[in-house]
Amino acid sequence: MTSQNSALLKADVRTVVGKKVRFLRRSGLTPANVYGHNVESQAVQLNTEELVHTLRHTPRTALMTLNVSGERTARPVLIRHLQRHPVHEIILHIDFYQVSMTEKMTTSVPVHVVGMNPVIADLGGMVVQEVNSIEIECLPGDIPSSLEVDISQLDEIGGSLHVRDLKAAYGVEILADEDVVIVRIASGEVSQEEPTAAVTEETEAASESEQ
Repeated sequence: MTSQNSALLKADVRTVVGKKVRFLRRSGLTPANVYGHNVESQAVQLNTEELVHTLRHTPRTALMTLNVSGERTARPVLIRHLQRHPVHEIILHIDFYQVSMTEKMTTSVPVHVVGMNPVIADLGGMVVQEVNSIEIECLPGDIPSSLEVDISQLDEIGGSLHVRDLKAAYGVEILADEDVVIVRIASGEVSQEEPTAAVTEETEAASESEQ
């Protein structure tokens, strides 16, 4: 399991809403909203260049620290929804979900295949990853950046590793069925199937109706 440090984001309170947010984007700002359990929704805006830089080096599932100007206390948040332009991939809007650091929550984290396997080279096998992410439950501060599955223990074509083979740190509960296959070694003569991603990034058409 790979741990992660909280990334820092800075934001200002946003007064521009609706169709006028397009002027924010043109001036290098990204509109966003922060909400959560027992948290009043707050419209904010972030410097687009700084935001893009942070997201480029931070896992999508990472816990982040959001500093809103004028507020004494930083907000622990997760990205709940990220909207991009369908053609240009420009970030149009972000929804941040503010979490309680003392309450467990459910989220999904990526699964990474690690290790070397001689079966692949010696017998012409290939690795097929069936699951790209796994749902877990834990405190926000314990969310791992990923879970790892080690294929070096597989020694034959047709061998597979399951959810029960994943290792999670103390306090992190894996919620998926333990019998689900995570990765398998298939014959090189069989075409590899496209893995099914449990978490995908939203790529919706440009919207001018943010609140």
